[in-house]
Amino acid sequence: MKRVIIPTIAGIITAIGTLMLRLPIFSCLLITIGVWAGLMLINSPEKKQTEQSTEIPFELRISELDNQITRLKRIEPEIEKESMQDDLRDIIDSLTKIRNTVVENKEKFYKNSKIFDYYIPMSIGIIEKYNEIEDKRLTSADSKKFMQSSENVIAALREGFKNVLNGLYESDIVNANAEIQTLETVMKMGGFN
Repeated sequence: MKRVIIPTIAGIITAIGTLMLRLPIFSCLLITIGVWAGLMLINSPEKKQTEQSTEIPFELRISELDNQITRLKRIEPEIEKESMQDDLRDIIDSLTKIRNTVVENKEKFYKNSKIFDYYIPMSIGIIEKYNEIEDKRLTSADSKKFMQSSENVIAALREGFKNVLNGLYESDIVNANAEIQTLETVMKMGGFN
């Protein structure tokens, strides 16, 4: 019903607007039909099904995340700087825990899709480039600046992925705290001390 009402209202508004511009009735009719038909196509359920069918399946996205974690595990022993290895180990640990959490609860994955679509791939790209430049022992001012910037970003990513992991459990913790408070109140009312 809503699928038809919105295009119809838009068509009527378009017809009134074009008549107010004193366009010929035939032109008004063509514009109105065009607006109505376009909105009907946009709101069609077939379009929504097509959009959903092109979405990457959850299992493939988890497989990609597994591949990304594996790439980081391969890079970690190649990094020469010990503090960077520590950062990388913590990032791998956080990503593994994040992965396990979203596998258990797909909703958490979709609510945080930007992390999986953007932050993780970008992070891996920076870490791989850092490893490459460190391996080549480049000494230019630009390469040194890149290395320092990368080290700062990777240290920030270490904390950032820990925060993401904490955020995945935030609502669970709030709910559990509410349940504890309720139980404590009931226990006091029931004579438990």
